[in-house]
Amino acid sequence: MSLLLFACGNMVTRFLDAKEAAAASGAATNKKGLKQRRVTINNATISQLTNFPLPVFLNTTRINYTIMQSAGQDLRFYDSDGITALSYEIERWDASGTSLVWVKVPQIDANSTTDGIVMEYGSSIAVAGANSSAVWSSEYRNVYHLNNGNDSTANANHVTTNTNVNFFGGPLFGGLASFTPASNPSLLIPINGLSTTTGATIEAIVELATTSGGVDRYAFSHTAALNERLYLGAGFTSTRLMSAAGSTTGTQAVSASYTLGTPAYVVVVMNGPPPSTFDMYLNGVLTDSTAYASHTGFLTSARIGNYAATPSTTDSWNGYIYEMRVINGVKSADYIKANSRAITDAYLTFGAEEDN
Repeated sequence: MSLLLFACGNMVTRFLDAKEAAAASGAATNKKGLKQRRVTINNATISQLTNFPLPVFLNTTRINYTIMQSAGQDLRFYDSDGITALSYEIERWDASGTSLVWVKVPQIDANSTTDGIVMEYGSSIAVAGANSSAVWSSEYRNVYHLNNGNDSTANANHVTTNTNVNFFGGPLFGGLASFTPASNPSLLIPINGLSTTTGATIEAIVELATTSGGVDRYAFSHTAALNERLYLGAGFTSTRLMSAAGSTTGTQAVSASYTLGTPAYVVVVMNGPPPSTFDMYLNGVLTDSTAYASHTGFLTSARIGNYAATPSTTDSWNGYIYEMRVINGVKSADYIKANSRAITDAYLTFGAEEDN
């Protein structure tokens, strides 16, 4: 053993230095009595991802709630080395059911089925370590989990006006907002930091209760006097999604239909300054790409669940919206594919509980 340590002296020194640095920063605590599980990420057929906000769904088969503090204050996450502390946000904590935690993973290796993170828990004295604003990098301008009207990013772009929208804790995700068209519901949100030069991405998890009934239903609308800056919704024909970027000439209805009464992950990507194209995705799959010729710039506000310029009962979303994100920049097809895999709980495998 002494010969091995001598031969690997530099490596051991670097490892100990990392452990000491982690302890000094408060990232590591006394590990005695703690438990851990290794969580493996199935990133097959997907390129390398950086600073990925990973949804981690927990239940009684994946974590031992009985040895944990009541609100998960002792929960911690580390990179695959088991040393580097990761930022995380607890969206929903339910010790008798399913909890949802978002973890910022610095890098997920390309095409890997072995890369992963480490989850630790079981301290009776640990203070709460969650930090929602640290999970969402600066490109995320607005992140709403919709168990309330708060923005999880450091921008604090919280809902400024709630008109007849009800928030609930959700069994599928952490929360959901309910929209009933007869009450003309909408959520007014501030928009800042978007640039036509970098493009933009809107991603959401939505559920439509019924067909649109000959009208358009808006999940997200960033518009002014029929100038369609950027929106995402449900078209008036059948059960097809629609979107626009720039002028109204860019409007499109996706070719793929979604299922009523079922959550769908929908994305519109504005690919940069006009003239350019914008893409639509349904459940991680690119369905349509359309050109837009012009864009008159971004406004300072938008609406969730209704038409921004003139909200009405005929333009209101009809059903639920679980998640809404506004991103400054173009998100890749692989990011969207990974997100779709992750939010359907098909991305992670949990190892056995181990002593830390």
